[in-house]
Amino acid sequence: MENIFETVDLFGNSRVIFKKGKPRKKQTLFDYEEFTEKFEAKKTTDDCYATAPVYETILDYLMEKGKIKDHKEIIRPFFPGNDYTQVDYPDGCIVVDNPPFSIFTQIVRFYTKRGIPFFLFGPHLTLFSSKIRDANYLVVGADIKYQNGAIVKTSFVSNLFGDVQAFSDHSLLTRLESLNINPNPLPKYEY
Repeated sequence: MENIFETVDLFGNSRVIFKKGKPRKKQTLFDYEEFTEKFEAKKTTDDCYATAPVYETILDYLMEKGKIKDHKEIIRPFFPGNDYTQVDYPDGCIVVDNPPFSIFTQIVRFYTKRGIPFFLFGPHLTLFSSKIRDANYLVVGADIKYQNGAIVKTSFVSNLFGDVQAFSDHSLLTRLESLNINPNPLPKYEY
């Protein structure tokens, strides 16, 4: 037994010590949840898809600013399994979507190089990492709750606002943050 030890002191006397071990988790032959967990896709910031209210708020904002009235078609090319470089972008279209943040700079360069009008959700903390001169940076830092439940500080990159490099719009920030207000907040207790 691994929990029984025999020791000898300085005078040659031996004694047996019983050591109480840690309780062991009873192992099952087949733990189904643990087995299936390794096959599940891990969530990243690339899995942050805008909810309908957030997307509609963005479209309303762009309509109020007169940025999508001249465009015939709004395209959302970013969804699982789709390659945005292979999408047909007809004349008069505009891309309004939230792309995978891990390849954000590459995507912005793709659209600016081809002259495709776009308005993209972007990660607030690394928004200026793309360093693209022909892009407009709309800095709002709104806490947006995405479909997977993640709350990510978000700003936007576009090429719809002329030669303005960076700007902010408090009205857009308040609209987006109002979507996160919980109508039934949890009670707070004081002890």
